[in-house]
Amino acid sequence: MNFNTALLHNNFRGDTSTGATVVPVCQTSAFAHESAEKLEAVFNSKAFGYAYSRISNPTVDSFEKRMAALEKGIGAVACSSGMAAVTMSLLNILQSGDEIIAGSGLFGGTLDLFEDLKAFGITAKFTDDVTPESIEPLITDKTKAIFAELIGNPKLNVVDVKAVAELAHSHGIPLIADSTTATPYLIHPFEYGADIVVHSSSKYINGGGNAISGVIIDSGSFKWDASRYPGFKGYEKFGKLAYLAKLRDRKSVV
Repeated sequence: MNFNTALLHNNFRGDTSTGATVVPVCQTSAFAHESAEKLEAVFNSKAFGYAYSRISNPTVDSFEKRMAALEKGIGAVACSSGMAAVTMSLLNILQSGDEIIAGSGLFGGTLDLFEDLKAFGITAKFTDDVTPESIEPLITDKTKAIFAELIGNPKLNVVDVKAVAELAHSHGIPLIADSTTATPYLIHPFEYGADIVVHSSSKYINGGGNAISGVIIDSGSFKWDASRYPGFKGYEKFGKLAYLAKLRDRKSVV
């Protein structure tokens, strides 16, 4: 299947309970279960199901599955905006004392976020060009993420994803790529070594510009060592789904 056909028919199901060929828009906030114990298990990510639409619902789940398929990732988590996606993609792995390396020609909201993170002890180091040569001198033992926009907004500079990913991985650091401007139609960053992809889906993915949303997609390829990323302690049991499991838990409390 080519891109447009896969978008519609790539192993996606409609609503099996009603036979609807397209998943309906769910406008309910909460979901009932047969027992309090089952509801507790769903809330605590110990059983599949829906509990509250802020965390997930059938409509959001359908969107996440499509985005994961389009980006060739193992799963996705939808967010209320692109900035929420950028924020959660980073806070899912960072803690006070950690450092991020990023290009300086970023979307203004992202630059504001990095400034705000200083209050929580998280420091961003900026480079004019996101290249291995400019990034490597900035790497320390506190560097926990490299963040880049694949096509910069507004500079339109293009990142060599493969080269930057290879450098990041040689230091045990994940590459988080904002692919909002590129979209999965132009590039699949995971094929070039990116570990996490974020989108402000309010833009090209939405198409109509009539709704705000964001999404985080995980490649499943980065190994989250709990000794280096302490927040992943207890999530090792999820294997390559550890990042998504932790992210889903975080989303349940914000």
